[in-house]
Amino acid sequence: MFKYLHQSEKRTQDSSFFYQPFSVKACRASESALLYFGNIPYSDGDTVLKVLLPRQDSRVDLTSLSSRRACQIEGLYWNTYFTKDVYFGLVPLPAQDFKSDLKSISIGSLITGVEEAERFPGFDAEYGLLMRALPDERRLDNVLQTTSGEPLHLLLEKLVMRISHMHTAPPSSLKEANRPIPSDPPSASSIL
Repeated sequence: MFKYLHQSEKRTQDSSFFYQPFSVKACRASESALLYFGNIPYSDGDTVLKVLLPRQDSRVDLTSLSSRRACQIEGLYWNTYFTKDVYFGLVPLPAQDFKSDLKSISIGSLITGVEEAERFPGFDAEYGLLMRALPDERRLDNVLQTTSGEPLHLLLEKLVMRISHMHTAPPSSLKEANRPIPSDPPSASSIL
């Protein structure tokens, strides 16, 4: 799907990146991130680019580029565990002022997996998490606001059961990859 975007050659700090545009259709902001909804050339659907905002609170310190990069890598790890086939990977973002009214964002080569992201040299750049856009009817914020269909308490009960199952029965791929499997849920900052 992202042959054009993904460059598999060995990367070094001296490598020049191939940047391409991410066309922004809309942006949603939270206290911790900007979610840009749009698309990139040669993709087969709408995508979302999540850029973490610099901030610090009692849970997390995202004031430096390196801390935001580490959080994005951790987010990629957990989100690919929880929601298969949604997350594409991380993309380096050249210096730009991230605001909610951007029409286009330059993105670098796709880093598809956690292991690759951990080996990738930490350039002095922001990193974005690139993912498929979920249909509106599947987004949790919309599901919880829906008044039709199942009563809210039944939806929440199903959600709690699903989350409980994910934490008690991790997939064999995590065991085989020698990745830590939590006995407690991951911190909120790692799955934002």
